[in-house]
Amino acid sequence: AGAFFFTGALVVVGLFWWRGSNRLPAYRPPPARVLEVKLPVAPRPVPPPVVPKPAPPPVLDCYDAPVKRGAALLTVVLDRPARVEIDGDQVCVKPENVPVAPGVHSIAVIDQRTRERDEQKQSFVAGKTVKMQPVFRGKR
Repeated sequence: AGAFFFTGALVVVGLFWWRGSNRLPAYRPPPARVLEVKLPVAPRPVPPPVVPKPAPPPVLDCYDAPVKRGAALLTVVLDRPARVEIDGDQVCVKPENVPVAPGVHSIAVIDQRTRERDEQKQSFVAGKTVKMQPVFRGKR
């Protein structure tokens, strides 16, 4: 009985020794990686676009019409876009029934496309209407 026990103990010790030699080494996780976290860099502030200031409207020397009572009237008949001037001052309204002080005035009509100029001296009488139709040589 003692030999049987000794043989059994030897077998058990041998099995543990045999299993231990064929065993894989214990699992060791790889060393932890240090993750480099790149924080987003705040973008540089974008300057607002430079908007040019609008050009100021051209300063027009508009004709300063007198009051209608006691004035003559000027009507210019136009068949094309044109600019009308009275004594060098541009008429900034539609050239129909424009009040003009009585007397002799220089009326100029300038074709907007060809820049052709028709200038006439007109005599104005209070309460009367002068109708003017410029004559341009250029094509319409």
